Amino acid sequence: MLATFIVVCRESLEATLVVVILLAYLRRIGQADKYRYIYLGVVAALAACLVFARISAYLEGLFEGAGEEIFQASIIALAVVVVTTMVIWMHRQAGSLRASLEGQAALAIERGQVLSLALLAALAVFREGCETVLFLWGLAMSSTASTGEMLGAGAAGAAAAVVMGYLLFLGAARLNLKMFFEVTAAALLLIAAGMLAQAANKLIGVGVLPAIVGQVWNSAWLLDERRPLGSIAAMLLGYRSRPSLMEVAVYILYFPPVLFLMWHTSNGKRASARMQTR
Repeated sequence: MLATFIVVCRESLEATLVVVILLAYLRRIGQADKYRYIYLGVVAALAACLVFARISAYLEGLFEGAGEEIFQASIIALAVVVVTTMVIWMHRQAGSLRASLEGQAALAIERGQVLSLALLAALAVFREGCETVLFLWGLAMSSTASTGEMLGAGAAGAAAAVVMGYLLFLGAARLNLKMFFEVTAAALLLIAAGMLAQAANKLIGVGVLPAIVGQVWNSAWLLDERRPLGSIAAMLLGYRSRPSLMEVAVYILYFPPVLFLMWHTSNGKRASARMQTR
């Protein structure tokens, strides 16, 4: 389950980086005794994420038949919207994330509001945790992988992110974070487009959306998503061997607005940088 590994590793590393930046800042200013507030925020956020996951599972159990398909399609679409939004946000904020966090931490310490440190860590972990839960729900509803396989891949992704974060904290790693986030952002957007097409497939199945054309092509003879290689292509690229025209249209139309927004945020960053240098 490479897609699960990528999703969990990316989201976990984003949360881990926030924690690492806060811990490193506290160490640098001689406030290591306040580490416990960061840890408190992380534990609280993880507990809240577990509650969120449990509520999501409960809600799914309330629907049957066509209602269940519509609910699952809605969860997949929501996961795509949330993750796409966060990819675009990270694309814009990555360069200023450290300065922003350190500024907020400094203000909290100056005012004696040490619980604000816990809140900073908690919000970051909870945000990424909720994104991960939604995206994993979407992947689970759009794939044939077993729960055990997904849990194993997710645990491996989270462990890899924590190890990278710890090495960065120790100064033993020189990970090119810009390249890492660019590559994983591209992978996430491809996965999201495939999930959106799968949501369309579910809605077609219950008559909410028209197929337009039932089958645009049949490439199962070359690459069948029910086989290992085809399954990887389906999860990472959104490949379908027998797609309807609606699925193809949804997949293709997902990219233009997303790429435009990313281009727009890049231009905005460059314009802001030029203004500051004047």
